[in-house]
Amino acid sequence: MKTETMVVEIMHDVFTHRNFRVIVAAPYENQVRNMFMRICELIQSSPLIKDSITRNKKNPYIIELSNGSSILGFTTGDDAASIRGQRADWIFIDEIDFMPDQCFDVVSSIAIERREIGITCSSTPSGRRSHFYKMCTDPNMHYSQHYHPSTHNPAWGPKMEDEFRAQLTEQGYIHEVLAEFGTQEAGVFPKDKLDKSLTFVNYAYNDLNLAQKRAIEDGVKQEPTMLLYDENFTAPFNPFRTMGVDWDKNIVPPYRNIRAITK
Repeated sequence: MKTETMVVEIMHDVFTHRNFRVIVAAPYENQVRNMFMRICELIQSSPLIKDSITRNKKNPYIIELSNGSSILGFTTGDDAASIRGQRADWIFIDEIDFMPDQCFDVVSSIAIERREIGITCSSTPSGRRSHFYKMCTDPNMHYSQHYHPSTHNPAWGPKMEDEFRAQLTEQGYIHEVLAEFGTQEAGVFPKDKLDKSLTFVNYAYNDLNLAQKRAIEDGVKQEPTMLLYDENFTAPFNPFRTMGVDWDKNIVPPYRNIRAITK
């Protein structure tokens, strides 16, 4: 429904304003295509709007109205080069959390031209601590947040919940259904654990104790105890150091994890 909401807002903006220019951006071509397909369906459903369309192209995606307003669609790819230098009165970005941060920098730079230029962003959370995460959690960025998980759907019920929990991983359910950021499912190590390892001087896990191991055998999920050493709690002397690097150039930046291990 998030994409549907954006489509309705786009059509309202261009139909009720003269010479109003909207840019629609998404990471991948199929996302832009789906938005323009829905826009075209909305146009066809209203004879009044349909009669106002003077141009409708798919490559590139352009819809123009008789009042001088227009809608342009772009995929950002890895660098958003096709959007650089464009002009807009409002920018709509779909699935922004799957867009590289440098692409958002390019798209949002359009808004520097005038204070009246607005940006509407929508996305399923991916777990990244990206621009979208900051928009939703940092009040200093001055974005208004509208949170609607799948559980807000009137059709949602216990049967649907059971089906999705069975189909998705734990983090997948958190992202896709609950619309929570959770942690990113990428790389070898959970990203939240990597973040904490960079925050604390010494960072380690205790092995599961005997009671926890027996609980696992009985089907009860257990988590290892996390040890965090700071200035108030000194780690035991340890002459050994290990270093591990988990690197995925397409999704997360390199992380360096240096931790103390007692031998």
